[in-house]
Amino acid sequence: MKTSRDISKFVLRYSEQDEKLIRLKSNGLLGQYFVDENQAFRDAVIEVVLKTQKAVPVILLRDLFRALTESALHAWSLGIVWPGHWQMQ
Repeated sequence: MKTSRDISKFVLRYSEQDEKLIRLKSNGLLGQYFVDENQAFRDAVIEVVLKTQKAVPVILLRDLFRALTESALHAWSLGIVWPGHWQMQ
């Protein structure tokens, strides 16, 4: 796991190329069997974003929102409950 200082640098220097480190990386299963390999790092990034006194890149906020939404769809199987209503663009 990266240190808090490493994550702070990641947050402040974030670019589109870094998105792969926070996006959903699923094992392909749903519900209780779902695993997202990037979740721990993404959670650490969110913690730093919420605690930082500096402005963070808007693109990071966008990508975190997308990753959290996609993760929720898999973790809570929302695509099964409401098919077609939860399409990510």
